[in-house]
Amino acid sequence: MIGAWLAGSLALVATLAFAAPIAVTAAWLGQPDYGVMAAGAFAAALLLTSFYAVGLFASAAARSEIGAFAIAFAILFALLMFGWDGFGRLFAGAAPVGPVKVAAYASPKFWMERIAAGRVELRAVLYFVGLTALALAGAAAALNPLGRRGVGRSARIAAGGLAGLALAAAAVAFVPSRVALDLTADKRFTLSDGTIDLLRRLPEGSRIDLFWSAGGADIPSAVRAYAEEVAELLRQMADRSDGRLVFDAHDAEPDGERESGAIAAGVRRVPLSSGDTFFLGASFSANGKRVPIPYFDQRRAGQLEYDAATALAGLARTRPPRVAVVTPLLAPGDPNAADVGFNAINELRRAYDVAIVPPFADRLPDGLDAVVVIGANLLKREMLYSIDQAVMRGAGLVAMIDPRLRLAPANDKAPPQPSDDVDDLSDLLAAYGLRYLGDEVVGDLSLATPVADASGRTLSFPYWMRFGGGRISETHGVTAALGDLLFVEPGGFAAPPAAALVST
Repeated sequence: MIGAWLAGSLALVATLAFAAPIAVTAAWLGQPDYGVMAAGAFAAALLLTSFYAVGLFASAAARSEIGAFAIAFAILFALLMFGWDGFGRLFAGAAPVGPVKVAAYASPKFWMERIAAGRVELRAVLYFVGLTALALAGAAAALNPLGRRGVGRSARIAAGGLAGLALAAAAVAFVPSRVALDLTADKRFTLSDGTIDLLRRLPEGSRIDLFWSAGGADIPSAVRAYAEEVAELLRQMADRSDGRLVFDAHDAEPDGERESGAIAAGVRRVPLSSGDTFFLGASFSANGKRVPIPYFDQRRAGQLEYDAATALAGLARTRPPRVAVVTPLLAPGDPNAADVGFNAINELRRAYDVAIVPPFADRLPDGLDAVVVIGANLLKREMLYSIDQAVMRGAGLVAMIDPRLRLAPANDKAPPQPSDDVDDLSDLLAAYGLRYLGDEVVGDLSLATPVADASGRTLSFPYWMRFGGGRISETHGVTAALGDLLFVEPGGFAAPPAAALVST
């Protein structure tokens, strides 16, 4: 039986290799994650070879080809059904949650999807090895001439194989998921050095309380798998914190005893299509400070570590960072008032101490962590000196220059232009080695935006540049959720040679 399985598996893997042109085409047209592609191919190979072993068992247990087809179809259909989201809904309220959860572990669909995500877990490989071994053992027993007693014997073998598979699935469920190989290009499932450094600087007694409705039988299996990924990442953070961080998971069943605790911690209910709800959020706390993540959205799976690290960074701060926004577009009034149309400023105010500074001021406030200049091209020399001193003391600088002065039309008589005298923002940037091309507008036909002219005809306008697709980082937490960026009449910079740049 092992020889037959090896021969058939070799043929199946060779057939799978004919899908290589798809990978070549994807590499030619875009920038795929080759590690994820390799993991997907490996998962497909495991699935095919294990299914072939089940087919051999059905062929050995049945007396005819039709009977073998029926047995194999029934077994594989049942295994795939275990991993189907609707399986839990079928038994919601009628069966304990534990057996329903173990049934998901018995499905090859569940483990194949986890491997195909780019993380090859040991327990996933053990599942497919166990399924194959059980099927081949059952086939060998069915072919034993001393023990074959017709269909009754085959039925007992099939029942025993399924029972063994259920026990194997239960055992696999307790194998640590941290024993895995991360094949993703951006190491999505591996903590970065920056996160590890942050964890080791956390205050003593920091906590992460995860509230997850693990007992919900009708929760989709994809959400369950993501919840396990979240728990594993938070557990890994606690392990790498040198004892500064404690992780605790709570089974927050809606309408249960821990529901009030989850809501008090800032975790919100998430509705399901069935009308039920569940919790999947966390509370990060230390020294009386609490930072909640109300819901771990599966659509932000690529930014999971970023979101958790951002919440932990809030615990490590003794004071909120101070940011000065120098702009003529906002009044320096109530710093907590919402400004319609400036969502970026409103988001800054959620996490930072923001001061709005008028461009005619002489100096910046003291103790700044960052300076943001928006459309304030003309500044006093005293203000430019104050900005330079803040940068020299280690503050970050974000300079947003309006090339065509659309935001401040009154300044169109004096556009910024680098000169030897430091009298506008472009002069200060030139002193830092970045020369602003104030008399030019940048265009690119390959990035042109379709626009309509006065007669209604559509043409590609190269001075409205649209960046999308692979031109925006899909892994960085700041830009991962962006679809595209539109720059209307953008300006340009001339950077010095690479040899002239100094890293500090």
